[in-house]
Amino acid sequence: MSHDPSQTTPLLSVVVPVRNEAPNIAPLVAEIRAALAGYAHEIVYVVLQETVAGAEKPSVAQRMVAIYRANPKAFSGSMNQLLDGSELRLPSAAEIAAVNPALARLELADQTAEYLASKPRSADSSSNDTTQVAQASEEQVIAGLQKALRRKERELAALRIELEAQREPLPAPNAGSLA
Repeated sequence: MSHDPSQTTPLLSVVVPVRNEAPNIAPLVAEIRAALAGYAHEIVYVVLQETVAGAEKPSVAQRMVAIYRANPKAFSGSMNQLLDGSELRLPSAAEIAAVNPALARLELADQTAEYLASKPRSADSSSNDTTQVAQASEEQVIAGLQKALRRKERELAALRIELEAQREPLPAPNAGSLA
């Protein structure tokens, strides 16, 4: 994604579908910027990929985690917080497929819960007593414990997947060895 740095909030988003267009991107960006000079805008590139017949389609969670992992400096600690002006490198189909679907769902749920918990709640500003402070502290402790639990669940799921991948089938018992 390309963003006009002179403006903080784009008034217009130009969506450009691309596939194998590397040599044409720079001239296109120059034309768009010239045409929209003076207007707050952003350019969003949507990279089209070919799909392989019969291949299992990756989940949204797999894609989100793969994008997040491919662009760690483009996010502010969470895949839910893209930094303004960031340019994203979209991962290849192989990189997306390498993300375990179950772990991707857990990571997405974990980061989304953390993001939502970090957003300020609206509260009555006139009542600022110790009950609210104690309740807020209790909620923070519970949120921290839930975060740790989700992390452990993710680790356990990864270990189960690893164990299943390493598991070898037991050889069939030999009929002659049974006495």
